[in-house]
Amino acid sequence: MLDALDSSNNSGLAGSDDQNSPEPRKCQILWAQALAEKREALLKVSPNRALSIHSYQDLERSTKLIQSKAKRSKIIQALSKLNPFVLRLQSLLKAVSMFVQSDPTYAALVWGGLLVCLECFSKTAKALNDVSELLSDMGRAMPLFEQYMDLYLGNKSLESILLDIYRSYTGALINAIEFLQMKSWWKPIESVLGPIMQNFDTEKECIARSIVDFERQTKLEHHKESFRHNRLVENALPHVSIVPKTPSSLFSVPCPRNSRFVGQDRELIFLFESVGGSMESQRSCVIHGIGGIGKTHLALEFCHRYRDKFQFIFWVDAQNEATISGSYVKIAESLCLHDEKQAPGPRVVDLARQWLCENSGWLLIFDNAECNALIRNRFWPPCQHGAIILTSQTTDLRFETDYSLPLEPLADDDGSKLLLQHLPNHRSDSDLELARQLSKEVDKLPLLLVGLGGFISESYADLGHVLDLLRTSPQAPSLVFSDEAAHPYSRPIEPVFQLSIDQLAPASRQAIDVMAMLSPDHIPERLLLIEPAEHVSRRLSKEAQSMWFIKEVRRTLCSRHLINVRRSESSPQCIYSIHRSVQRSVMSMLVEDPQKLQIAFDRAVNVVYSNLPRPSAIMVPHLTEFELFAKYMPHVLSIRSRYVQFSENIVPTQEFAEMLCSLAAYLYELGLSTSCLEVAETGEKVCRELSEQRMRLTSGLPTPPSSPPPEYKSQAPHSDDTLSPTTLAANLAAYGAGVIWITGGIVNRQKGHEMTKRVLKRRQEQMVQSINEPRHVEDENLLANGFNDWALQLINEGRYKEAKPFSERSLEIKYRLLGGKTNQFQFFISKILLAFVLLSEGRSRDAPLMALDAISHIQREKGLDSPFTLNYMCYVADVWAAVGNYSKALPLYESSVAARAQLFGQTNQGTLNSRFAVALCLYHLGEYAQASNHVNQCLRQRGAGNWGEEHVLRARFLQALIMQHLNDVKKSWNIEEMETISQRNALLAEHGKGKWARPNGHSEFAYFDYLVNIHAGRTSFLELGDS
Repeated sequence: MLDALDSSNNSGLAGSDDQNSPEPRKCQILWAQALAEKREALLKVSPNRALSIHSYQDLERSTKLIQSKAKRSKIIQALSKLNPFVLRLQSLLKAVSMFVQSDPTYAALVWGGLLVCLECFSKTAKALNDVSELLSDMGRAMPLFEQYMDLYLGNKSLESILLDIYRSYTGALINAIEFLQMKSWWKPIESVLGPIMQNFDTEKECIARSIVDFERQTKLEHHKESFRHNRLVENALPHVSIVPKTPSSLFSVPCPRNSRFVGQDRELIFLFESVGGSMESQRSCVIHGIGGIGKTHLALEFCHRYRDKFQFIFWVDAQNEATISGSYVKIAESLCLHDEKQAPGPRVVDLARQWLCENSGWLLIFDNAECNALIRNRFWPPCQHGAIILTSQTTDLRFETDYSLPLEPLADDDGSKLLLQHLPNHRSDSDLELARQLSKEVDKLPLLLVGLGGFISESYADLGHVLDLLRTSPQAPSLVFSDEAAHPYSRPIEPVFQLSIDQLAPASRQAIDVMAMLSPDHIPERLLLIEPAEHVSRRLSKEAQSMWFIKEVRRTLCSRHLINVRRSESSPQCIYSIHRSVQRSVMSMLVEDPQKLQIAFDRAVNVVYSNLPRPSAIMVPHLTEFELFAKYMPHVLSIRSRYVQFSENIVPTQEFAEMLCSLAAYLYELGLSTSCLEVAETGEKVCRELSEQRMRLTSGLPTPPSSPPPEYKSQAPHSDDTLSPTTLAANLAAYGAGVIWITGGIVNRQKGHEMTKRVLKRRQEQMVQSINEPRHVEDENLLANGFNDWALQLINEGRYKEAKPFSERSLEIKYRLLGGKTNQFQFFISKILLAFVLLSEGRSRDAPLMALDAISHIQREKGLDSPFTLNYMCYVADVWAAVGNYSKALPLYESSVAARAQLFGQTNQGTLNSRFAVALCLYHLGEYAQASNHVNQCLRQRGAGNWGEEHVLRARFLQALIMQHLNDVKKSWNIEEMETISQRNALLAEHGKGKWARPNGHSEFAYFDYLVNIHAGRTSFLELGDS
């Protein structure tokens, strides 16, 4: 490998007895210190292969063997790059021969560690080349370091930097050995080498940064020496004045180029066109955007990419007056304008600014600028030349500069690419999709993506688990992101947003606190219309108050890039969205102050509650309010999520319970079973807590404060008439049971049974409690609903005879309370259930008449062609189909499909159920091709519609029957038919009761009907009979 080396130079590398050898140089002492620090780490990983290499000769023999086996010229070329590096290692080891002689571990660390890495990386030319370039760069740089160390003896800053370089190298070797010990690294797969290559890249960046620091420190030391010598000459020769020479060019940027910078080419071109053109006039541009979006790194990349376009580039930390002054002092020192014996005061700042005014060809970066007046008045060079770039979280500076660059989050592909650059072992399609979702979850902000990549890489965390953590926990930033900066010139993540939030005025802070409780997207402005304080609002008209909001709230939040605003197409008001990362930061701040958390929660509840219809006391469906519920559902779910997360610190309110009940009703109608059950469960818990609050109040015990502050006003207050917690809890449980009926089947029928029984018990208890109260009539109506619910559950179970008296009793109560004039929907449910009971009794003439009477109640109240009416027409069609009149059933099913698609969408369970019924009718009418189209559409959309396994099984059975009539030979449909029957029988054996546990005596389709509940459409009532 290293033919350039003279073998005579290798003789003493394992140790030397020469007592007259010169005293070691400082760089050699530092090298010995770095080795000593890593000895224990090397022994800890116990690398047998590395520990067997004790000298350079061992390394040379092994590398020649590698070279002889290598057939690719690229590997040979990569190995040859190591010559200068190994030369330096030899030189350094001569000085530490005592260490090596007394303990071979030191030689093993240098030669063995290097060999282990070379043996591994020689399997892939790219990996070997990358590592060789790193080590080659170090080898070329070391002689210069050594010379400077000899020149500036005793300079602690230079010593510290050089020691860091040695530590980075030895650390990279230790990490490589440790990783390769654990992995099947001998396999020539680059993805396996990913983590260790990433570690080498990281150390390479550390070394590069240290080299920049070293060079900057040597330049500074050089200037100091020049000043000292000049001062000595001036003191010795008072009449001689020596003017220090200003450097002809200077690149004073705090960090090396970021090798993982991605995208933003258009932004860089815009910057160059803005400030990099003619130097005849001063040109300036501000880069503004939310914290963490990459403003600083864009400016850094611009400096490195276009450094040859500017003679001088200066970087100014513009956070405040002190940091700006300090940066100007450094500019003065680097230009030899400042005598170090003078205190760095205002005069030095003026010297730097004067130099900028007198010289051209410079670029000045004001990073993290907040106070435009301070920069303009005190530090801005008052001249007609030069280029200035500012980075800021606010939009204020765009009025002070020639150009403005609002920085947007990374593009989708760039965001996932940046994240995956830090995760070299994640390259599958599923990893790529998770990376896209993670990128979106942190708003595609580079600072957060880099921090996220570091956390996942260092902790070997699962991408899906991290995604769930970010979505569910407001404490995610403190768990996932480090308190340290993600990059040498970044800031820790949390303070990035906290700085902007802390500077908000009370009205703006109130609005963003509410937004933290809501879904981050599509927030209507009406939810945020904070009113000015009372002493201000008395002086303002309604229009003036609106302008006050625009100026004091909307403009403030937008100017700090905390929110995005767009015009609504259907309303004069705007639609807001908040960055998820900002939202998490606001929540983490609220959690630290329970009182503020409670206030924000109450405000969010009140503004959403005031825009939704109150829940129906007797559970009348909200089908006419679907658009409104669709608009606010994400925000109610978000508020519920906050309550679940922080229920120990949040006291729920009556409004919150009613809002959850309204949402549960909507989710029930949509058939969104999981969300509905979660909301119902939370709602029941809230109702229990409200009941306990009332008991404490009645008993004179203290009650935790839960109402919003007195200055808060709800936009649309509801009536003071409220439902009792007991009533709300029963209604919530009823919606939970109901969603099981409409989406489930035999598998979760028992759960529906238990919930419905619990609801009926609560209704009966409530009736007793309210016997002498005005709401007794309302509670009696709800009891009638409870009888209906229980009858429906019994019919689902095939217990028709038991169901009949409950439906009859429910109907009797409703006639007595409502008189057949109001709330006609209440009569429909009781009568349609009785029609099903009549079918089970074999009364095929009476059942259709009862079904037509049932639907007439809705027709009188809602109209013949109302989607509300046509939605329920499917139950009438079930009766006609059950008596064999498919010609009458088919148009009713078709009208039901159209109405449900309009109300709920094409993939809703109800829509799929009605479409299946259409297919069934067409099958019985001999229209097999049309029937096939409908049943196939159901099966294609089953995933999107979350169709239960029982519904899918029934549809597959019908499909098999239809395709056999069509003589389809592409599949063995008779085998498919038998498979569905076998799977059905297994479900019946596990979950069926009575005669339904083992099929016998009925048509095959009757048993498939028993798998589903009546909401899915049963047409075998005449066969089903009574269990």
